[in-house]
Amino acid sequence: MTYKIRPPKKKDTGISNLPTASEGIRERMQISPKWIALGTGVLGAFIIISLGLGFINDRSEEKAKALELKAADFFHAASDTKDAKAIGQDTSFSKEQLKKSVKLYEEITERFPKTTVAPIALFKAGNIHIQMKEYDLAEKYYTALLSAPTNAGKMIPLVHLKMGYLKRLQGNATSAIDHFRKAYEMEGTSTKDYAGFETARSLEQADRKQEATEVYRKISEEFIQSPWGLEAKARLLLLAGPVSPTQ
Repeated sequence: MTYKIRPPKKKDTGISNLPTASEGIRERMQISPKWIALGTGVLGAFIIISLGLGFINDRSEEKAKALELKAADFFHAASDTKDAKAIGQDTSFSKEQLKKSVKLYEEITERFPKTTVAPIALFKAGNIHIQMKEYDLAEKYYTALLSAPTNAGKMIPLVHLKMGYLKRLQGNATSAIDHFRKAYEMEGTSTKDYAGFETARSLEQADRKQEATEVYRKISEEFIQSPWGLEAKARLLLLAGPVSPTQ
């Protein structure tokens, strides 16, 4: 007689029968309509909040752009008075227009710091403060841009150029050279020839003629057709000293 050996039955602990988290939620939603209502409500609230934030951002951009246009109008009005000065017209309100312009740019940076207009407003506010010889305020706005390069984007080389001018005006030759050099060494910038020339000129003014000569030579060789390349070549000839008739 043969006997069938049956495997022992596994003790049912109940663990394998426990529902997963997703199954539990699904069962509850099937059992109770309240779960369906709750899920729908949460999703609806999320959509409403997202749309609301998008609307707020759009409105902020619109308001910032409107202020930027007004600021630009005041700035151009101030520039027009400079042109008028050449033909003897009254220019007493030139500074007044600049003040109005910079005030609007500053308002953009304070009220709408997350808009695409804000970095432009920071840059232009700095430029106007330089024009008004308010160098500390100009540095404040340029520094704000340099401390957040992702916001400034492609403006960074221009900001370094402006900082170079600012430091030159303040008599800080070392810092001026540093900023001009940073603008010159950045890749993919359209002002590389100009930044290089200013780097060399600042080195020359600081009596670091050998370094200046090296940079002038690079600019003259890399940018043969550029006005700054030609200017660099002229500076090289001047630094080389008098040329004899045979040379």
